[in-house]
Amino acid sequence: MSFLDRWTKRKTKDQLSAANKSESGSTVVENVDENEVKAEKVDKKKKTAKKKETVDIKKINIKDPSLFSVILKPLVSEKCAHLETAGAYTFAVNVKTNKIRVKEAVKQIYGVMPEKVRISNSQGKWVRFGGKIGRRCDWKKAVVTLPKGKTISIHEGV
Repeated sequence: MSFLDRWTKRKTKDQLSAANKSESGSTVVENVDENEVKAEKVDKKKKTAKKKETVDIKKINIKDPSLFSVILKPLVSEKCAHLETAGAYTFAVNVKTNKIRVKEAVKQIYGVMPEKVRISNSQGKWVRFGGKIGRRCDWKKAVVTLPKGKTISIHEGV
C-alpha cells in the first residue's frame, strides 16, 4: 500500500542483513535490495500466470467452433436417403450462412472436400395452435455433393 508506506521507516541494506543474521543464525546473503526482492516476486507471479495460459490453450485442441454452428443437423428423410445413393447429403444449416462456409464446415467436420453445394431457403409455414395462428421458423437447407467414391456416415446414431 503506497499511501501508508509514506510513514513507515525504510530499512537499509545493512539493517536488512543484520535482521537476517539474527533470524537465520550463521549465513546471510549480502547485497540484498528491496526492489530486487519485489521484482523477483512480481516475475514469479507473471511466470505462473503465463504457464496457466499455455496449459489452457493446449487443453483446447478442437476445430474452429464457428464452423460447428454452420451445420445444425443432417436431414433424414426418404428423399435425402435417395440422394445419398448419388453422393449428395442434405443438411439443415444456419439461416445466415452461405455456400462457402458450408463447404468449409463439411471439409473441417467430415474431412471430405465437397464438389458442389446447393442451398435453398425455406419459409416457415403458417399454422394454427387451437384458436391462435402462428408461424414456424424460417430455415435453410444445403445439399452437398461429394466426389465419386467419397462418403459420410451421418446415419450412425439414427
